Amino acid sequence: MNKETIKLWAFYYNHMTYESSSEIVSYHRTKKGATEAMQKHKGEAKKEFDEMYSNEKEWKPKFGAFEAWYVQKFDLEIQP
Repeated sequence: MNKETIKLWAFYYNHMTYESSSEIVSYHRTKKGATEAMQKHKGEAKKEFDEMYSNEKEWKPKFGAFEAWYVQKFDLEIQP
């Protein structure tokens, strides 16, 4: 049997690096596509973060301090 291998990029996100593991948010055929999806997700998270802490005068945590966003390449083998 001949296997077909497809190269894919996955965008991963971890909402709490000290207590959780990363999960795949989306798959992409290119690194550019995965990176764009990651940047969009991160931008939306930053907007939500800023809204949540907009009235905070004394202490504001650093955005993304306990989160992780990254892309990773992998091969997907398909059986005929």
